[in-house]
Amino acid sequence: MRFVPRSVMVGFVNALANLVVMAQVPELIDVPWIVYPLVAGALALMVFLPRLTRRSRLR
Repeated sequence: MRFVPRSVMVGFVNALANLVVMAQVPELIDVPWIVYPLVAGALALMVFLPRLTRRSRLR
């Protein structure tokens, strides 16, 4: 993997994550109300937990 720049790998993984999220958005139609806070909590956990943990500060 030394021939592929890190920025290319990060961009590819981010694009793949966007595709997965966009594929799941239609599944959020006609679901019980409790699903929406769970999705918001999961997204907040993914965004804010790395900022709070000690391991992410060591990089």
